[in-house]
Amino acid sequence: MPTSSSNQNLHTYDNFICIGCSVVFQFPEISDDVLVDYYNNEYRISAHALNLKNKKIDLPISIPWSGFSFQRFQTFFNIIEEIKNEHANITPTQADTIIDIGAYQGFFLFAAKQAWGCKTIGYDYSKKGMKFAEQALGITESHVAHNIYQDTFKDKAKFVTLIHTFEHLREPNKFLEHLTTEILYKNGYLYLEVPNLNGSPLSDPTHFFTYSPHSLKFILEKNDFKVLKMIEHGKPLTKNGIWENSKMNLSVLAKHSQIPILVNPPKFKAKIILKDLYRQHRKIIRTSILKQFVVTVKSIIQLLYLFVFILILEKFSYRMAKKLKNILLNRKSTEK
Repeated sequence: MPTSSSNQNLHTYDNFICIGCSVVFQFPEISDDVLVDYYNNEYRISAHALNLKNKKIDLPISIPWSGFSFQRFQTFFNIIEEIKNEHANITPTQADTIIDIGAYQGFFLFAAKQAWGCKTIGYDYSKKGMKFAEQALGITESHVAHNIYQDTFKDKAKFVTLIHTFEHLREPNKFLEHLTTEILYKNGYLYLEVPNLNGSPLSDPTHFFTYSPHSLKFILEKNDFKVLKMIEHGKPLTKNGIWENSKMNLSVLAKHSQIPILVNPPKFKAKIILKDLYRQHRKIIRTSILKQFVVTVKSIIQLLYLFVFILILEKFSYRMAKKLKNILLNRKSTEK
């Protein structure tokens, strides 16, 4: 598979495709010790952190990622709105509970509570994140994770959400089994958003698996979840991401079935999938080059502006420089 780790110091690997279910996985896998240390240190430290002698302090929220976490709720809301007429009582109410696995600082749940008034429970390994979610955002409950494959809650939930968390699970089948037996109501709903194989650079060393629509549908049905809606999309846009594309993310809403779903592995040919992936990657690279070209041209124009007007013309005549700028910008000068 193309591409390599974006953090060679953390972990290096190759990408492989499973000929049984078409999921893409890294090999060798990153070790638990390295991963835990990364999550507790570098992964959580923002670019705004301050080093004060022997002490490091950081903001209570992650800028700008908390904003993107908040915006990801829009896709979830839109999917619910789109299918609510076909599925009675699917819209959460004040009597319902949403548990967000990997909630971090709770901004996704904050949006859910504002939209529907439902009970919101955040679950994450970050103690500071969970404390902030409950105290600052008013999340109903927050729980610090100990073992994602064993931890339970006092009450079961109608909805469980994992926003860019599922791909970080080393044992997704084990998690889904635990979810259906211990966390989710019978006939409850699961909402996932993960990086999409068709739009991912496959370069994150913390992602054990990268799912396509086919492989994600397969693993859900294998664990008795009926897919109600699945979409490929590129939202939210960060406006400065060179690698962003319209198939960057994969969102799916599924309902747990009490009747086992008979499912066969997806029929596919690895060579065809690889050919499609290479084509998708080439398309993403071409678009990225164009974006970078536009950014470069803007930077050159800004450099010329600073050099010509600020450094040279304004040195000799501020009025002349201002008039010339107004002519170039096609506007009348206010100078008398």
